[in-house]
Amino acid sequence: MNYKIKFQSNEGLFIEDDHLKLVGRKKRDASFLKVVVKGFYEKSSNNNLDFTGSWWFCLLDKSSNKLWLKRDKHSYTSVFYTRIEDTLFVSEDLDYLLKLKEVKINCRKIASLMVSFDYDFGRETVFNGIYSLPAGNELIIDNGVSKVSRYWFPENIAQLKFKRSENYSEKLRDILITSVNQHIGDYTNVASMLSGGLDSSSVTCLAAEHLAKKGKILNTFTHFPKYVSGFRNRPNSFGDESAHAKLVIEKYNNIKGDFLNSSSITPIAALKKWVDLTNGIVHGACNVFWMYDLFKTVGDSKFDLLLTGENGNGTVSFSGIRAKLPWSHKYYRQNILIGVKDKIYQPSKIIIKRFLGTSDNGSWNINSNFLNSNVIHDLDLKEAFLFDRVSIGTVLDTPKNLMNLIIEQARNGRMPLGGLVSKKFGFEMADPTGSPELIEYCYSLPNEVFFGKVGLSRNLIREIMKGILPDSVRLETKKGHQSADIGARLKDTSIEVEEALSTLSKNKTFEYLFDINALKNFWEMLKHKDSNSADQVTINAFLKTIMAGFLIEKFS
Repeated sequence: MNYKIKFQSNEGLFIEDDHLKLVGRKKRDASFLKVVVKGFYEKSSNNNLDFTGSWWFCLLDKSSNKLWLKRDKHSYTSVFYTRIEDTLFVSEDLDYLLKLKEVKINCRKIASLMVSFDYDFGRETVFNGIYSLPAGNELIIDNGVSKVSRYWFPENIAQLKFKRSENYSEKLRDILITSVNQHIGDYTNVASMLSGGLDSSSVTCLAAEHLAKKGKILNTFTHFPKYVSGFRNRPNSFGDESAHAKLVIEKYNNIKGDFLNSSSITPIAALKKWVDLTNGIVHGACNVFWMYDLFKTVGDSKFDLLLTGENGNGTVSFSGIRAKLPWSHKYYRQNILIGVKDKIYQPSKIIIKRFLGTSDNGSWNINSNFLNSNVIHDLDLKEAFLFDRVSIGTVLDTPKNLMNLIIEQARNGRMPLGGLVSKKFGFEMADPTGSPELIEYCYSLPNEVFFGKVGLSRNLIREIMKGILPDSVRLETKKGHQSADIGARLKDTSIEVEEALSTLSKNKTFEYLFDINALKNFWEMLKHKDSNSADQVTINAFLKTIMAGFLIEKFS
């Protein structure tokens, strides 16, 4: 069988000679394919064709009739593909592939997305026969056999051990600054997402410093609640980070801050627009309204680059696992009872619960995900449920496994989505906290480096940002609570919610997958409940289910 490659013509360049066919692109690098060709002829091995930044290519070796589809290690890039007989179709946009053939909704994938962040069934999308290639992966088709495999394993990097504890933060600061500067590169109109939290604030400050040297302005975009009385600040979090964002903006003369409360779009309307835009479902459905508003504003304002800090939780501001600190750590020497609780009581409690079968990790609480009970068996979702129930961040995990899970979730979920959405709105996205060099370095760090001498987590980012971040932002221990007023927003637009439920309940596929009565009962409860006490986790599951319904309706 002689393979062919086809692609959406406006997405990359195409090169062909007697020995190879090649298509692909690297952001802002017109000579990229020539470098790939040179590497192919010089080394005769695709394994050596590796590059920095955001890129992908599909190469067909005519002599062996072997085909490679390979992409970057970690970036905001979406790469989708499908096979039709002897042709591999590749695109950064699902719309192109959806026009090629009639497709069916992948019910198993949709159901799995309801119970986990993005459980992966062979890199499937929500459409049967259309696949997504995650970062750090490659597809090889040889003798008609397709195989997707990872080629980048940052978790296997050996652990560093410096004599001076300061060396860890000093090196990380240098890597982060370099990452920010390289991602900005020669972009002329730069913006950043500024939530007021550690990661986005750090990226914003370092970007402002870099742009100031060029005499340029950095524009920031911050979402803040519309209903200030529609939520309550919980003990360990707060729902309005705009005060922190303002402190960051005021610290630098070249930051222009824009604050958006997304009053022009409702949560339900945003879900519909997002489905039309991406043909997909997102984990954080309760955030879609402000994300859509922010991305559309950035696109309408003609910015060419939007910086984020989405990967920070798995790199620069990784929390570590306190229970894995050694007994000799100063924190445990001063807090012996907490050490006993962390290292003896909590692990024993989890092990006993698992042994007795009473642990949450062994129970399938389908009601919180609004799935019908028969779906679990019919679609064989056991793996997805178990994946969702693993103890994340508990004393039984290892720090490296936890970091790996966070990075993997970004690789499969956030990063491809960012590439797809930004392309639709006409700008590029970049995350300096998720550069391969930074990820590799953070994987090499000992667990105790992420804690201060007094046991304060996220210690590294606090150390490296001294003098750069305002101290009230740098030392904040509470977490920001995005979309804290989502309950109030839904109640204020109840007609839209009820119209959506009414329409979706008539769809046979939706009715098969989801418990419509449970959805309606939850909505009735939410309508009569104080918004301040609303459970945002369940609200998110509720909206995620409606989003899945809109997708099913679109392709019914």
